[in-house]
Amino acid sequence: MNFFDRLLLGLYSLSMVILFVVVGLVAAGWTTPLDLLEFALFKQDQRIAVGLVAIVFILISLKFLINSFGTKNEVMHALIKESAMGQVRITVQALENIVKKSVLQVRGIREVQPRIISRPEGIGVFIHVIVAPDLAIPQVSDEIQEKVKENLERIAGVNVHAVKVLVENIATDMKVRDRVN
Repeated sequence: MNFFDRLLLGLYSLSMVILFVVVGLVAAGWTTPLDLLEFALFKQDQRIAVGLVAIVFILISLKFLINSFGTKNEVMHALIKESAMGQVRITVQALENIVKKSVLQVRGIREVQPRIISRPEGIGVFIHVIVAPDLAIPQVSDEIQEKVKENLERIAGVNVHAVKVLVENIATDMKVRDRVN
């Protein structure tokens, strides 16, 4: 869902919440909104404005309804190779698993959360890690970047544009599980 659709959905949802709060208050006996609605529909200009607002809400509702039946449920993938025989694709989840395996080979890594972004110039890899307290973060980050780039290019055949590492936290326990290559 793009930014415009998210913004539209947010505004639509907020409007629906306000509308149903007012409907609930009217059902509980509050009569002021009914008086305002009667006043809004009394004059021709005001009826046109209310009608236009209703049409906008109907169109937004139809857009969301049509989008809900769309065929955009296909698995996200990255194009690896195209030949006369066809295309070879690999899922983002498979790429993330390669990243996890690569990062966990680095000594002192506790947790890994990768995210893959496919771009025309290659894939971007964003990695959140939790490391052991006794590690030098610059050296560990360099090692992670090298291993991830090397393994993705070797195993999956993808062009790696960038590997960014965020050390999200330092583990508080002193037990360091060394990973074996």
